[in-house]
Order: sequence, then C-alpha cells, then structure tokens
Amino acid sequence: MSSANPEFMRIKQSLHDFVILANEAEPDAIENIEKVNKVEIIELPIPDWSHLPIKHSFNNCYCSPDCIADLNNEKLLLRPEYQVQYSPYFKPLLYGFVRKEFVMVFDEKKDSKTLFTELSFDKTIIYQAPCGIRLGQMENVVDYLKSTKIDTLSIENFTFSLDVRPQVLAFSDKKHVICEDFSLGKEDVKIPVVNALNNEEKPNYDYRLGYYPSDEPEVLEAFEKMNNSRSCCSCTDNCLDYNICECKKNSTKKQLLNSTNKLMRYKLKTILKSSTKDASFVCNEHCKCSKTRCLNRVVHNKINIPMELFKTVNKGWGARTLVDLPRGLFVCAYTGQIITDKRSIEQIKAFGPDADKYYCWLNLDDGIGPRKSDTSIRNLDDEEETLIDRENTARFTLDAKPGGNIAAFFNHSCDPNMQVRYFTNNHDARLPTVALFTTCYVQAGQELFWDYGYEVGTVEGRIVLCSCMSPKCRGRLL
Repeated sequence: MSSANPEFMRIKQSLHDFVILANEAEPDAIENIEKVNKVEIIELPIPDWSHLPIKHSFNNCYCSPDCIADLNNEKLLLRPEYQVQYSPYFKPLLYGFVRKEFVMVFDEKKDSKTLFTELSFDKTIIYQAPCGIRLGQMENVVDYLKSTKIDTLSIENFTFSLDVRPQVLAFSDKKHVICEDFSLGKEDVKIPVVNALNNEEKPNYDYRLGYYPSDEPEVLEAFEKMNNSRSCCSCTDNCLDYNICECKKNSTKKQLLNSTNKLMRYKLKTILKSSTKDASFVCNEHCKCSKTRCLNRVVHNKINIPMELFKTVNKGWGARTLVDLPRGLFVCAYTGQIITDKRSIEQIKAFGPDADKYYCWLNLDDGIGPRKSDTSIRNLDDEEETLIDRENTARFTLDAKPGGNIAAFFNHSCDPNMQVRYFTNNHDARLPTVALFTTCYVQAGQELFWDYGYEVGTVEGRIVLCSCMSPKCRGRLL
C-alpha cells in the first residue's frame, strides 16, 4: 500500500493520535514500554583451551576420535556460571572449540607493491577444533563431527555468522518472572513467563508439541492415512547426498514440477531463500538415518533456543529471544489442533471474529502460502497430484487456540524478523509443518515477529488496525 494512499494516511494518523492520547491519559505509558522491553545483558566467560595439544602436522591431517581424547571438561561444565540456559552456539566453546574472527586481506591488483589503502578486507569466522585443526565452513564441521564421533554436539551448535555473539545472554529481572517454564518441561529449554507491566497471570494455555487431531472423522482418517503411508530413507551418511537420500529426492522432485518456483534453499538445517508454495520433504521417525545427526531433520525438533514469553504494552503477550540468532535459523514450528475448514468457518459464525485468532491456513496446494486466517475464499489449483486424492477431500486449518506451543504468541509485524515456510514428512499435502525461520540477524532481547499475511479487504465489513508500529507498518491487517 502506497504511503500516498489517503486511507493509509488516515489510518496512520489515527494510530499516531491513539499513541498521543494514550500518553496523555497515562503519563507512565512510555515508562511502561521501557519497562516491559528491559532486559539485562551478560557475557559468559569463554574457556581457555590453549593447553590442549596440537595433534595435527603436515603428514597427519586426518581426524578421528583420538582428536578429542584429551578433552576433559567435566569440572568445567559444573561451574556455577554455566548453570544457565546459554546459546546453543556457546556449547562448542565448552567442548574444546575456539571460535575466532579472522580478517582476510585481498590484493585487488595482485601486486606486492599495492598501497595499504587499495587492499580490500573481509572478515570471517573460523573454528579451531580441540585437536587444532581449523574449520572454515559448515561442511568442515559436518566432516569433523562424523570423523571424531562427538555425540554431544551437532551442526546446530555452530554458526559462521559474524553478528552472532555466542557468549551473550539476555534475561529479565527475576522479580517479574511469574512462571519458570511455560512449556512444563516439554521443550529442550525452559521458557520463562515475564510480566513487568501489571498483575496479570500467565496465559491459561495447554502447551502441546506437534499437531493433534480434532474429533472430526475426516481429520482422524487423514491422520491414520498419514501415519500408514509415510515413505522413509535408508541413509547412513546423515542424509548428505541429494542423489541418494529418498526424502531429499522427494523434495527436489516436488519442487521441480512447478518450474516457476525457485527451489527451497534448505541446506545444513538453515534456510536462506525459498518459495512459500512448495514444501521440503524431511526425514521422519521411520527413516534409518540418525535422529541426532541427520541433516534433513530440524523442523520437527523441540525448541533449543532460550526465549521467554513476556507481557507487552499493546499486543497482549509476545515472545523474545534471549540469545543472538543468525539469519536463516529455524526457531520453531507452529503447532496446534487440526480441524476441517468447515469447522473453522462454523466456529467463526458461532463465536465471532475472534474465533480465528489462532488459525493458520494449511494452504500447501493453494499457491497462497502459509498465513493466519483471514476467512477469505481461496482459489484452488490442480497443478500437481499427491498420493492423497484431492477431489472430494476435506481441507484443513491449524487452530492453536485449544493448545499449542509458544508460536501461538508470536506477534505480527509489517517488518518481521521471521518468515514461515512449509515442510512435510508425509504425502498428504493438507498436513504440512508450518515452520518459522529468521529472516535476519536477531539480537538477544529482541521480540520475535512474523507477518500474518492478512489481505486488507478480504473480509467485508471487518477492519483490524495494525499495532506493530514499525517504520514499514501498512496500517491495517484487515
């Protein structure tokens, strides 16, 4: 929507007036905003591994389990300063790895007499392994973990992002923590609930992992077929080879069927560029690959990023990361109950517009992409058939209101730091996994947002103003 649009300007002005009135009516409004957004930042001490012997020479550059034989970190892990939920990227630093920032110098003229001012510089991250060998890219990390058989680390613990500070940790004042773990131990990390604004208690919410079916026959039948018709791979190499892994071949085959779409760049458990329309096929529990080492498993994993649920001033509850996150990182999946589109419409008619507050359309076949519900009528296409017959079959909606995970509390922003992408580990295109990935570097303490994807004007008579207040705010959601 252009900023010159009169309606847009009217809505922006109304939002501005709302903020002014709120500040006049409540002098502490600005103070409240600062209060709820306040976090303390600490830096954990980085261990010194200079005493570890260098085991490699020019004639011995092959790594093996012997490379980590001298690593003795049992006492280190018990130190009080490390009894916190630190960044997953800090973990290698506790296991003998050193993360260094190097400056690469390039001579543009390839002339040794080139002046210093004519040289170009480029920074890069290098990991020095416990044995002394240097790892300059993620493929090197994959090979090293495989060769040394380290079972305490995975590639999810490594990042070559220059922005990320593994030792940094944000936390809220303990006096404002009203719950130690919103997930009740169901995630790999605790999710504290923080309210620095008022006396409101934590949300009364059934925290659940994954999808679960409603009592509708169509949904129960789909779940039964899904569980009985899953294909799987027989990989033993952590699913590295696209030409061998059956699951990865399923992804490529599906995406190539639509030549107008770019292939999803889902590599080494990160995503940098993709189309929202197609889904990558990931490994499932029936696959023979390692559940911890497979490079084609991530979106069905539990949350391992320290984050907290906190009370905002004007958007209800929100969630923020407590550690630095690189671009392209999987944050979590959007979980909840699967219902038919028919029931979703019935609930809206029965309980009003707020009934769709936690809806997420599962439009894998529709060419629209994942989004929150706007109750609009969708245009279906039939470009491709799946193993599930699409004719005369129920369409599904994901409803997180009965129960789900922290993703239900991620707020909307017109300038988000996360994006939604589809993944699947079955052959029913109606039941993909809706996964959230970072679109940029996210600093510790920042709130996590995604664009709900509403389309203004799709619901006649319904207007919902946007409260994200970002510089790119479109003014309206509906």
